[in-house]
Amino acid sequence: MNVIIPFHKGDKEMAIRIVKWIQWLGPQPGTFHLYCRESDREGVALPEGWKWLTDYLQVTSNWGQRKDASGPNSMWRQAAREMQHRQAGPWLWLEPDAVPCRRDWLTAIVEEYARAGKPFMGGKAPTGGRMSGVAIYAQETPSLVHGPFVSDPVAFDFVDGGKEFIAQAHLTELISDRYGDKPFKNVDDFNRRVPTSVALHHGDKTGEIYGYLRERLSGKEPKVLLGNGEPYEMPTAVETESFLGGMRKRLDWIIGEIGEDKPRRGVFYKELKARGIKAGGKGRVAKSR
Repeated sequence: MNVIIPFHKGDKEMAIRIVKWIQWLGPQPGTFHLYCRESDREGVALPEGWKWLTDYLQVTSNWGQRKDASGPNSMWRQAAREMQHRQAGPWLWLEPDAVPCRRDWLTAIVEEYARAGKPFMGGKAPTGGRMSGVAIYAQETPSLVHGPFVSDPVAFDFVDGGKEFIAQAHLTELISDRYGDKPFKNVDDFNRRVPTSVALHHGDKTGEIYGYLRERLSGKEPKVLLGNGEPYEMPTAVETESFLGGMRKRLDWIIGEIGEDKPRRGVFYKELKARGIKAGGKGRVAKSR
């Protein structure tokens, strides 16, 4: 199985994180490819046995230059055409916010795909009854669907409600698509939303899921955050306020770096609001009451 991890410069930290995580999980039955513009490769170490996916069409993409879906669409289309050109077999489109949750994650996915006998296999998307974009695609995908290859500015997996994919797809519970979910509240919330049966969880852009998974897969009991477990000691109110104060200073700096890029500021402010933090004035951040 080919595994393609696409990213642009804005996703680079997520890409580095998932590469390290996959290595931590151990050997997998697949060929791994990192996929980005050549100019975005700087600072990303390619693990032994991994490859950069190079587009044989030599298309100059607009990845990251527009705010609609045309950038991600062009990445997916170019990858699909490249895999068909190479006659490389099926491929898993693993966006960098889709995190493997089991040591046997790829084995489980590959085996179910083989049993299903369909060209596509993904999880059920949270809206519209679609197949998730994070999915396995057949080698001949460009010959099997039409709309996703002409869909700008609509995301390739949203075209016509995803009907072309869903008509030829096996929906699996191994891939959990919870894109847009709020951060985990605690260990219980994590265990509810990411059961041990899930092989791949899509939708964590913060990286907080890695801590929960590392504790689960290491066989350690997660720390109890409410003081009713040993040996964890709750921080004092002073320590908590000191930590939050440091975070607010960090957020001030980030907003300052974003500057006058209004679309990026809008996305950032929305994320802050979802986390219970409000920003006001000229980039100042205050704790929500």
